[in-house]
Amino acid sequence: MRPTSGDIWLADVGAETRRAVYVVSDERFHRLAERAVVAPMVPADATDRTPPWWIGHEDSVVALERLSSLPVDRLLERRGAVPHSTALAVQRAVGWITASNR
Repeated sequence: MRPTSGDIWLADVGAETRRAVYVVSDERFHRLAERAVVAPMVPADATDRTPPWWIGHEDSVVALERLSSLPVDRLLERRGAVPHSTALAVQRAVGWITASNR
């Protein structure tokens, strides 16, 4: 299974640590760069922050200010995907960060 934007994966983030991450980048980027742009999923009760930097999903949030990349092969197991509305909120926030939707 190949990761794509909007997926949630269990990832090896280094130092023998695994955590859930939201995949921001798409399959084409993964194929060309052999990396994935991801944001960690953190427990919603760990913060009182609000969008645009933290996008809620169930009992977690996508922590967009912690964007990073990692090799695609460190995405270990697909855990699901966010609803379309959540994926759009993430895309808008990332676009705002990169000024691509101004």
